[in-house]
Amino acid sequence: MYRFLIVTLLFFTSFSLVSQTTTNWQLWNNVEVGSDISNQFYLSLDARYRTNLGNDLDNWNKSGLLVRSRWTLNKTWSFYFDIINYYTSENHAENTYEFSQRLGVAFFIFKNGNSIFRKGEPSLIQVSPRLELSNFSRVEHRVFNYSESNNTNSYWRYRNRTRIKYAINKENMLGPRLWRLDTDIEFFIPLSTEPAERYLSNIRVRFGPEYRHTLHWSFRMFYSFDHSGNGFASGSNIDSHMLMLRVKYVI
Repeated sequence: MYRFLIVTLLFFTSFSLVSQTTTNWQLWNNVEVGSDISNQFYLSLDARYRTNLGNDLDNWNKSGLLVRSRWTLNKTWSFYFDIINYYTSENHAENTYEFSQRLGVAFFIFKNGNSIFRKGEPSLIQVSPRLELSNFSRVEHRVFNYSESNNTNSYWRYRNRTRIKYAINKENMLGPRLWRLDTDIEFFIPLSTEPAERYLSNIRVRFGPEYRHTLHWSFRMFYSFDHSGNGFASGSNIDSHMLMLRVKYVI
């Protein structure tokens, strides 16, 4: 898994050397409050703030609130619907307001010792309950309002995330005081003309630890690498190194 991440990072680093690419660092903060309405339905509010680190970076920062609903059908399938509002200071001249809707589905290949490949002969495929492998796909409808021109435009985007989790100090993913390693790779495909946006993500890699203290509290810290286009400078790319801090509380 680590070899795969290293090869991916090296590939995009070498790619950036032959294109007009800048590099920066970002800090992402998330605070999520959620509630298990039932055994199958989960609802949450996620407050987000993101900013560039360092000087002379056009004062970019982004803040918003995501409302998420998740319906779990069974051990294999979960469905998501998100509504998100973002206010972004893109540069010194332009601010944007984004209102987006996201419809997604998560497909769990391995989860809690279960495997989609296990069909009547459990002994043929042994899956550790420490391991979880999933794929999360979603379609996004993004609506942007631009402060300088006061224009409003809408765009469509598809994104796909393949994710691996591994319990470090427990025999499975259940229970309190759990440390686990979380890593994923995500790619983005525009389904319409791309918006005038500072960071037009193409691919993103994340990895880092998560600590679940109780069933109510959990904490995450990720390092992430993002290769994106610059919607305000045609032909220009941006490589971002991100430190992502997240706090989650489930009522």
